[in-house]
Amino acid sequence: MHDTTRGLEAIVDRQIRLWNLKREARQKTKKGDRHWPVVTISREYGALGAAVGHKVAQRFGFEFWDQEIVHAMANNTGIDEVLLETLDEHTRNNLDMLIEGILRGESYTESEYLRQLMRVVHTIGNHGGAVIIGRGAQYILEPEEALRVRAVCARELRIQGLADRGGFSKTKASKEVEQVEQDRHAFIEHHYQQDVREPSAYDLLVNTGTLSTEQTADLVVQGYNARFGGIPGGKR
Repeated sequence: MHDTTRGLEAIVDRQIRLWNLKREARQKTKKGDRHWPVVTISREYGALGAAVGHKVAQRFGFEFWDQEIVHAMANNTGIDEVLLETLDEHTRNNLDMLIEGILRGESYTESEYLRQLMRVVHTIGNHGGAVIIGRGAQYILEPEEALRVRAVCARELRIQGLADRGGFSKTKASKEVEQVEQDRHAFIEHHYQQDVREPSAYDLLVNTGTLSTEQTADLVVQGYNARFGGIPGGKR
């Protein structure tokens, strides 16, 4: 098995153990801390959306879910029931009903992968306190469950940044940007029948070409506070 796959599985296992510990603590105390909605970050390739998301997660003390981790969890059907067991029984029944209802809608495909992906994202959303990168999470969760962010940047800046970080030519970087963007657009259109570039799907659009990652993270923090009336941990 590839080292990366083993690493992802270890992260997943660790997270599930953490969720179970939190659930047990809530059951013992019969009360819990405030439920904090999640932050979803969609991004143009090379716009450094994941870097922004990581900074936001650090400031809030949130869990950070990169797209590769969410994909690995959704692609592993054997972990499905283990995920659901981290939720309370009442929440789990509602979750099943919600997913089944959405899958009957015309705007979603009925692929097994999408079903698993929705379970994973809804599980993360129900636990709260997380930043989710990519995978169309902004279309899965209800508006009140998440601050939906889209990171954009001028194409030329994204190409130059990718070339600088990767140490290769701008021609190669340009081709990579074009291919990855096509793949992401196709993923969203196929699974959600949405145009990921449509601004009305987001609460906040941020331009990382004119703002640093720190400044962009500041805006996300402010947007979260405006939407949900507070900042987790009082961190800024």
